[in-house]
Amino acid sequence: MKDVAFAGSVPWVIPRSMRGSITTRPVKMSGENWPTYTRRETLSLALTGVISIAWSPERALAEGPPPNLSGQVELYRDLNKGFQIYRPSGWNEFAATVGQYDVKWSDLIQPLEFVTVLTSPVTKGKTVSDLGPPQEVGEKLAQSRGAELIAAVETERDGFKIFQFELKTAKAHQLTALTVAKSKLYSVNAVSSEARWPKKETLLRGVVGSFLPKL
Repeated sequence: MKDVAFAGSVPWVIPRSMRGSITTRPVKMSGENWPTYTRRETLSLALTGVISIAWSPERALAEGPPPNLSGQVELYRDLNKGFQIYRPSGWNEFAATVGQYDVKWSDLIQPLEFVTVLTSPVTKGKTVSDLGPPQEVGEKLAQSRGAELIAAVETERDGFKIFQFELKTAKAHQLTALTVAKSKLYSVNAVSSEARWPKKETLLRGVVGSFLPKL
């Protein structure tokens, strides 16, 4: 397995019940379908320990973008995919690569530091909760990438429910956000080398935390 294993593969398994009848973008599938939970069950799991505000990684994910990124980010809107995000200023932008990302930004000097956004179609009416509880989804995500799950939280921003995860390997650190809107599953991924994570943490948390599936 590559040390930086976050670069290419789609980071989740979409349950069969969420997939639309027509798939316009291939999705890498592996393992069994994830079980679904009711909102009451999901809330119960959250109240019993899935979300722990006592841990700083969870708190950092839940608080969203910090206010001190002036000059480091700029607003990006994708009219076709229907989302907006504050992207890192001055980073290279790459057009879509089917099945990997719709848009990618990479640091000019450190190409292993990057942010990607990917959308995949899902069945109408499905929500991100249909993937399963945040902790379970995060554990599957970490396992698929050979990574350690640091934090898994559920947040709500402007009426959109968002699952956010923090993962790490010996050489890489990643933030991932998943949400469902307009029959699309949105995945936002921000990656840095583990060695440079302390320098990039504030920026990457701000970028991922700024994402909204609307214009």
